[in-house]
Amino acid sequence: MNDRNIPRLAVIGTGDVGRGWTALAVAHGWTVSIFDTDSASLHDAQDDVAGLVERMAAEGQADRDAADRGLAELTAGRSLLQAVAEAEWIIEATPDDLPSKQRLLEQLEQVARLKAVLTSSSSRFHASELCGRLRHPERMLVAHPVVPVELLPVVEVIPGPRTASECTEDGGFWLRELHRFPLLVHKEVPGHVLGR
Repeated sequence: MNDRNIPRLAVIGTGDVGRGWTALAVAHGWTVSIFDTDSASLHDAQDDVAGLVERMAAEGQADRDAADRGLAELTAGRSLLQAVAEAEWIIEATPDDLPSKQRLLEQLEQVARLKAVLTSSSSRFHASELCGRLRHPERMLVAHPVVPVELLPVVEVIPGPRTASECTEDGGFWLRELHRFPLLVHKEVPGHVLGR
């Protein structure tokens, strides 16, 4: 789906998981756009992410120049369209409510680039459930991180039965570029790998 360059990233949802993903990518110098329907959370997230990135750089977990570059490139979208318009990778990190996530993913599919990879950070739902309203479920997978996302390197990568192999490969590549350890789960099963 993508040419394996560092992607422009959009993170939708600015709770702890969304802020963690954002801080991680920003600390690596990536261009990141964030969005949340809660404008107060979106505003607070920018300051919180800056603090997380600063702490990562101070503790030697991030290169200072890359972190400064990432912070300079961090933007908050005023709309979903503005946040995802240029993104090659979109991470959905909203609360685990299936109908809400399905609606959001449907909206993302309508406004995102045709080849953008859609990733959900869901800890409860499988890709096959989440993509119930998508016309292109082949571009969607679950990447369930261990929290705090910016500090712990393990991410369960769970493609759905219709997820394209290129989508899974791109997701794994990008996670490794963020110094994460993607654990590929080849079949949707209840629970999490780390709990077994």
